[in-house]
Amino acid sequence: MQRSIEHSHQLLTPLTSLRLSIYLFLEERIGSLNSKQAELLLAASEESERLSHILDDLLDLNRIESGKANLNIYPVAPFRLAK
Repeated sequence: MQRSIEHSHQLLTPLTSLRLSIYLFLEERIGSLNSKQAELLLAASEESERLSHILDDLLDLNRIESGKANLNIYPVAPFRLAK
């Protein structure tokens, strides 16, 4: 698992750069967009956001598995989980 987390960290930097580039394009700081370009960039923005959440989840899972996460573990009634 440690090796896959190292790769996750390596993905975060280029993903952040991609997200910034997409943002700059969508803000039209580079130039005007036609409607198709804007549509494609919005889709790319949503997918990069989704990928970012997946990587965050992987990193959180690694912290939990390695014991580095501070967890507040307490009993919960099952019906509360089903809400």
